[in-house]
Amino acid sequence: MTPELTDKERARIKKDVVNHQIELKVVGGGEDITPEEIRELEESLDEASDDELCSWWDHVGEWVASRGFDPEEQFEKLKNTGDVDYGYMQFKYDQPY
Repeated sequence: MTPELTDKERARIKKDVVNHQIELKVVGGGEDITPEEIRELEESLDEASDDELCSWWDHVGEWVASRGFDPEEQFEKLKNTGDVDYGYMQFKYDQPY
């Protein structure tokens, strides 16, 4: 079970998940992502419990690990400061969050 997240932590995680989904679709898949798709994703993340939101980030964590970073360390950095060691080529939100 995930400890309760602060509003700031939730916002940082949400932004990172959104950026990651854009990266996967646009860079990884060569597809476009519409503003409507981004809005729907953000609404889903807004409605997610802390556990569900962290589960969303677990997918980001797998991607982070594939780039040679420790996902647990990066998740803590994301929550605490919003300043992580990885980045995205296509994104909506600037880092650090």
